[in-house]
Amino acid sequence: MAAAETAIAPYQTDPHTLHLWHLDEEKAPFRDKGPAQTDMLGLINGAKPSQTSYPGLGKAISFNHNVGGTPGNSDLMGAVLIAKEKLAEGAADRVDSSFQYFGEDGAFTFEAVVKLDQHPSEAEVIALSILSMDGEDNERIFNFRIERQGFLTFNPLPDSGSTGGAMATIPTVGPHALNTKDWFHVAVTYNGREETSANLRLYWTRLDSGATEANLIGGGTLSNDLNGRLGDLAIGNEARYHFNAEAEPFCGNIDEVRISSLARHETDYLFVPGEMRVPSEKFDPSPSNKARSDGKILTITEMRVNGKPVALPDRPGSSP
Repeated sequence: MAAAETAIAPYQTDPHTLHLWHLDEEKAPFRDKGPAQTDMLGLINGAKPSQTSYPGLGKAISFNHNVGGTPGNSDLMGAVLIAKEKLAEGAADRVDSSFQYFGEDGAFTFEAVVKLDQHPSEAEVIALSILSMDGEDNERIFNFRIERQGFLTFNPLPDSGSTGGAMATIPTVGPHALNTKDWFHVAVTYNGREETSANLRLYWTRLDSGATEANLIGGGTLSNDLNGRLGDLAIGNEARYHFNAEAEPFCGNIDEVRISSLARHETDYLFVPGEMRVPSEKFDPSPSNKARSDGKILTITEMRVNGKPVALPDRPGSSP
């Protein structure tokens, strides 16, 4: 489907939007259109604004730049956009204490629109960061990025309060195949259900594909909700100041970065025509939500081990 037919437009804030950066400004600050505004103040290490974005989305920022060091080494001073004006060792470049990046139940969606200048395997950097909250001691929270091997990943870092993560191979064939001429929507969602497996999902969708829902490429599991600890928020790289510094610049352009307070529905993204979107809703953990739409409830009637029937667990007062 052609760009003119899809009529893709920038996001508007809704009740689930925590932060939204259109990245259209010619220079910093880059305004946060979310309710609790965290403007991005530091355009650093050669990051270039006012780049042509996907039709209808205004401008984007190019992060395929650096001001020193060697690509692939930890000394690279790659392009980055951060919440504070300058990089610093310690708390000076940490986001403010009011910053939120998940909902009341721990759920979130992190997303962006991206266009690569080169294939990840050709980039010669450690990785290609899209959105991160990293830092020095006790403030390493998460990194959402592309690995050089061609994976999209979400990594909870040591101070996040969680372990696990998600990794999926970016398509190389088909309508959403990775290339350097098209724009793609990328997203990671977490449903806030820390007691369940596969609570993370990764999406990779070509904007011109005509898709009416996000293209799920894989997922993973967070062991726990992220704990809310704060670090150095960055778009297009990580911002650690030392120990790998700004060595993960995104080799291309980034636009329309949004953080939401729930796991967005597969159709609730900008490439889906408005009349076809299904509004995202917070997960209802009540017992009634476990019932199927036809009123039937799934129960276990038999259990086998190595093909042989075994007794069902005895749970007084409840059915299997």
